Amino acid sequence: MKIIRNIYIIATALLIMLNTELDYGVCLNGQGDGKIYNGDPYYNYICYASTDAQAGDKVLTVFFKNPTNLAPDDYIYRRDFIITR
Repeated sequence: MKIIRNIYIIATALLIMLNTELDYGVCLNGQGDGKIYNGDPYYNYICYASTDAQAGDKVLTVFFKNPTNLAPDDYIYRRDFIITR
């Protein structure tokens, strides 16, 4: 488990340098509705409908931000990784 944590820390550092955002969440139901754990408690909804995530799956989402502006929600690419089922 310590190796996985170290890999996660290194990957996070690299992705931050690439102007990215990492969100960790859970899929709530079969329709793909999800909740982000590390976001604002009032705005924590995320949709996993385009993935094969099932209810209870933990998901790591990587957003690549648009480098040409400073808008906090202007993403040019998103990738979801199912961590646990």
